[in-house]
Amino acid sequence: MEDQLGAMQKVESHVLSRIVSRRYLPGDRLTEPALAEELGLSRTPVRHALSALVSDGVLVREEGRRGYLIPRLTREDMTEVFSAREVLEGFMAQKAALAATGEDIGCLRAINAKEEALANLGDVEGYCAANDEFHMAVARMARNGYLMKAFKLVYWRSQLYVHALIDFLPPSEDGGSQSLLEHRRIVDAIERRDPEGARRAAEEHLRSTRGYRIAFGGREALFLDMFEGEKRHRRGRRAPGREDRI
Repeated sequence: MEDQLGAMQKVESHVLSRIVSRRYLPGDRLTEPALAEELGLSRTPVRHALSALVSDGVLVREEGRRGYLIPRLTREDMTEVFSAREVLEGFMAQKAALAATGEDIGCLRAINAKEEALANLGDVEGYCAANDEFHMAVARMARNGYLMKAFKLVYWRSQLYVHALIDFLPPSEDGGSQSLLEHRRIVDAIERRDPEGARRAAEEHLRSTRGYRIAFGGREALFLDMFEGEKRHRRGRRAPGREDRI
């Protein structure tokens, strides 16, 4: 059972890291046999891991077609997913301020310290992973399994846009200090047992993100056009006959 669980985690980490590094792009199709061969695993844990990623909103299944699809980017989906994140993250931070233990708050402070260290090192992929860890930790502290399930679906879908946005609207030149400051404000409010302050801090943090600013700044169509153009260019550089799948 432990080997099976470890194999599933290996598949999930592999897919997520390739989305973060943009080696997998929206519209790419993944198949169980190819992933199993690439990772040296049997198809059973690969199937379970891919199904879990579907549940989390990272992948989708298309009726009547083989494999799993990295969801395509659309204007409507973009605005809907960031609207949903704003509502969910604010509410869950509010609940966390009422339910978090001292150990929970210590965990958030430790993640903050990790984020700062990774930002200082310029480790973008590591910082992204720590950022995911922070948001998931706050969400868990709301102590509501149904909210957590909804949050994971919305959060991972939003990350498809976040990672695709890097060339369109680069991160700020402050080295990530603004994001770190906003995370600390969320933790400060939770530690003060200030539900409204935690909700406001979480909502303000989300509104400052690149994804939110593009989705609600009137530039979503320009971004999507640019992204599709870049994707066609990258596809054109591939070797003849190679499919958009692994």
